[in-house]
This record gives sequence, structure tokens and C-alpha cells, in this order.
Amino acid sequence: MFDTTPLALDRRRFLAAVGSALPATGFATAFRDDRSSSDDDSQTDQSSDSDSGNRQRPDWRLTGFDATNVGYHPDLTGPKTRARERWRRDAAVEGVVAADGVVYASTERDVVAFDAETGEEKWRTRVCDNATSQNLVYTPAVADGRVFASTFAETLYALDAETGETRWEYGLDHRWGGRILAADADAVYATDDSRRAFAVDAETGRERWEYRYGEPLPSTPVVADGTLYLGYADRSVLRAVEVESDRQRWEQSGPGDEWVEAMTVADGTVYAGWGLPGEEPGHLTAIDDETGEEKWRLETDRTVDTEPAVADGTLYVHSGGWLRAVDAETGELKWRFDTEGAVDKDSWHSIEPPSVADGTVYVGGYDAIVYALNAETGEPRWTYAFGQESPLHVTPVPHRGSLYAASEGVVALDETSEAAVTAAFEADQDGADEDDTFQVGEPVEFEALKSRGPIAEYEWDITEEEGIDARGQRVEHTFRERDDEFVTLRVRGDDGRVDTVERELNVVPWED
Repeated sequence: MFDTTPLALDRRRFLAAVGSALPATGFATAFRDDRSSSDDDSQTDQSSDSDSGNRQRPDWRLTGFDATNVGYHPDLTGPKTRARERWRRDAAVEGVVAADGVVYASTERDVVAFDAETGEEKWRTRVCDNATSQNLVYTPAVADGRVFASTFAETLYALDAETGETRWEYGLDHRWGGRILAADADAVYATDDSRRAFAVDAETGRERWEYRYGEPLPSTPVVADGTLYLGYADRSVLRAVEVESDRQRWEQSGPGDEWVEAMTVADGTVYAGWGLPGEEPGHLTAIDDETGEEKWRLETDRTVDTEPAVADGTLYVHSGGWLRAVDAETGELKWRFDTEGAVDKDSWHSIEPPSVADGTVYVGGYDAIVYALNAETGEPRWTYAFGQESPLHVTPVPHRGSLYAASEGVVALDETSEAAVTAAFEADQDGADEDDTFQVGEPVEFEALKSRGPIAEYEWDITEEEGIDARGQRVEHTFRERDDEFVTLRVRGDDGRVDTVERELNVVPWED
């Protein structure tokens, strides 16, 4: 028997706050409207209702900014013209949020709080005992002085946002924890792999409500304006359920046997990404949230497995090596940007959704580069190479004029009129067993992943011929003769600054 003591939640605030979480069964008996109108007005800073305009604090408190996964707020700001690195802290980061002047990051074992301005570590709390692939911490959520974090190791934690002290722990039903769907002053909402969603009292950690949906859900549920949206794998449908009554409002079949891989709800429309892992093509559909009628359908070259960001009537979709801008009303493609290394085009897996702030779209990706694009035209405003080999698998977070991105560490970027660039590269060849010694007749791969800064161009001089031999962050060359070869990489910043690095390679025949 679960504790069904009513949480002090205003119905409208609750339905907005739960955004991407709550399934319906049992909801009506577990919660009731106990909050007065004056109390409600005092709490609007935590709401995420996109239609009522009551998001008063543009902090990035959840994975998708708010519970509807919209990835945007009109008052968010980030670097617009050019970016420079303000601070960097090393850590294998799984997720980042930013609120109240603090950046909260999850790693394999810890939740870490950094001062957003200085990068100083404020606290670090261990929530997983072993640093293995089977033991990690998902992206945290921040609400009302608490940081909530779920782990692969079957536990949901509430930490004090100021000190990192553990306030309570809640055991999950299954080893696969799930992402936190929504959180406010009263409750935190999450899923786990036992095919259920649940609500936990934010103050005590007591379970208040659960709903078992029974079938595999390849995408996270979403709730908006009193309706729960569930994408089922077995039946390839998207279903809308009324939260108050548990009544099914409508059901929409997908393209063929494709699954719903991602959902965002905005402006009366459910935007759903469809596809199958490892297969192509995929689809993006717009569905009227009242009637279930499909408004439009757009075919994509890969599965759409990341939530679209929605801003000012445009969807920004990151899938299959492209960032696409799509008219939210018509489904017409406005522009697309080839992110080159921003995702691994040989893999079906994309990185993370983009974010949008002040007319700029930010997207990070596979080759540790953040792209900042003009939201209207798709033209690049700036790029920043992080000088690392791991992908930027975390959505870039705009927060109070800065941008926070992460992979091998958390990096804070600021607006600047000029910024230095640093050239660095690695060379690799199958079968090569000595540093800087390579075989004739076999391709050598050159990668500039460790170059750093707002780099606009990569220029390679590999042969003795005049001019530039190749351009790009990754290039390949086959040497035809034994010799000592000098390879030069020149990187150019978007403000004209240049840095150059040269290495000598020993090229030998196979018989040596």
C-alpha cells in the first residue's frame, strides 16, 4: 500500500511541472488541489508551463530545460558572436544542469557542484560505489534548494543544493534507473526500467504514487496540459491519456513499424521522432494534442532519437549528422546544417538535442565541437573545439550569458571579441607500433581533435608540394616513398588568429 496523503500541489502547477513524466492511473486519488491562489503566485519560478508565460527564472534545471523537452526559453542567453574558454574542470561527465549561479554535473559516481562564474568546486557527493559502466549517475534536476539524481545502481537521491549533503535516498525497483522527468518544491517524478513512473515526496522521499504502463517505452513519457503522452514499441503507436480520469483521448499509429524515439510538446502540438535503432529512414511528425490528428510528416535519413528543441515557431532537430530547422506549422524544411563531426555518421546513434537561446542554436557532438548557428538562417556564428577525443554527448546549456558543455570535463564558454586557438594533432596507422613511424603504401589518419579554441579552418601541409594538401579536422594520406616527412597543421580562428604545429614522421617500407 502506497502513502496516498495528498501533496500540496496546485493542479495547474502540477500538470505543468510533471511535463515529461506522469502516467495516469491512480493520479486522481494521490493528489488534490490544496494550494491557495496566493501560494501559487509565490511559486511560479519553478513552473514550466510554456503557454502561461510563468517561467520566471530562466535556469536550466532539467535535461530538456523543462519537463516538455522544449530546449528553449526567451530569456536564456549564451555567447553569440564568439566564444572563449573561461574555465575547465576535468571529469567524465554524464549530464549538466545550471541553476542559481551553480553548475551541477553528474559523473560515473558523483554529483558535483561548480560555481558557475569561477569553476570552483563547491561540493562533491559520492552516490555510486563503483566506477564501472554498470554504475553511473544520470543528469540531475534542481528544484527548491534540492538536487535530485538517479543512478544506475537502483537509487534516487535528494541532495542539499548548498552543501551536497544527502537528505534522503529512495530505492528503485530495477537496476536500470531512469532519467528524472520533473521536479518542484513538492515532488520529484521519474521512471525506472520496471516499466513504471512514480512520484516521490521532495521533502521526505516517501513514494506517493506510481503507474505501471506494462509495455516497453523506447522514449520518455511526456505530460503537458493534463495529458500524458506514451510512445509504445510493441504497437508502434503514440497514445494520449487524460491524467485526471485515466481516459484514453486518442491513439496515433506511426510510420510503418517505427517506434516513438523522442517527444517534445509545445504550442498545442506533440512533435514525435520515429524510427528503429540502426535503421533508416526515420520520420518526424506533428500531431495535434487535442484531436490526435497528424498535421504533417517529414522523412529523415536516420532515426530521430533526440528531442527537437522548439523556439519561435521552428523545430531544431539533431539527427543523422544534420541539424535541421523545420517550420513547426507546416513541416517545411527551412535549412539544414552539416555538422560534419558533430555526430558519428557511421552510427545510428546521435548525440544530444540542441539548445536555443537569443536567436542562436547550440549543438555539440561526436568530435568534441560546439557549433553556434544563427537560428533563422543556419549560418555558423562560431565554433569551438574542446581539444579532447570523447564526444560532447551533453546538450550545451546556456545560462546567464555563458554556455556550459561537457564530456571529459565541464567547460564554461563566454562571449569575447577575440580568442586564441591552439593547434595539435595525432597520427595513426593500422599496424604501426612505434610513435611517428609509419609504413609506405598504407593510409595514415591525421586527427586534430586535441586542437582547441574557436577554430574556423584546419589546413594541412603533408607533402612537399606548395599549397594546402587537405582541410578538415580529420584527413587521410598515403605516403608512397620512404623518407622523413614533415606534417604541418595550421588552425585559423574565426577572428583571424592562427596557430601552427609541425611533426616529423619516419616513413619506412614494410620490410623494415
